[in-house]
Amino acid sequence: MTFPTDYPDEQALTDYITQNRDGFVNVAQSSGSRDQLYQMEATTEQHSSGQPPHNTRSVVLKFFQDLGGSHPSTWYKAFNYNLGARQPITFDNLFAPGTTPLDSIFPVVQRDLARQNPLGAAIPPSTGRDPSHYQNFAITDDQLIFYFAPGEMLPAFAGPAQAQVPRDAIPPLAL
Repeated sequence: MTFPTDYPDEQALTDYITQNRDGFVNVAQSSGSRDQLYQMEATTEQHSSGQPPHNTRSVVLKFFQDLGGSHPSTWYKAFNYNLGARQPITFDNLFAPGTTPLDSIFPVVQRDLARQNPLGAAIPPSTGRDPSHYQNFAITDDQLIFYFAPGEMLPAFAGPAQAQVPRDAIPPLAL
């Protein structure tokens, strides 16, 4: 497991990784003798946008965990930081108050996921317009990249997914 040690909000990042690692180890140690090995893998992606001192930094963790059951799990956790304001960025503070970003984000996400998936992407509006599904994202100069766990936007059998949303197709960011 590797992750950046120079992320500005390092404590939040290491706390999340430690919590998941410790939970995995506790489950592995509390189980009896097994024929199948447990597996946990974490990978990272890093993105940035803007120019100092008003730039942002994004770290996206992707966890894969197999506890020997019939369905291993994959999930994402994104950390975004506004270096100029010296504060974390969440979906809730990403856009100016009073804007409705999902009105423009959801159609782009639906098109991008449909393009990637041979079965299409029939995402119910109640799911596609629910901000809880957009918490894991990265910010670049040109786009927002949203990360979805299996079953979050598409059926679980489609696996984890990412959707790229051009920044010129959405309301301005409040950075």
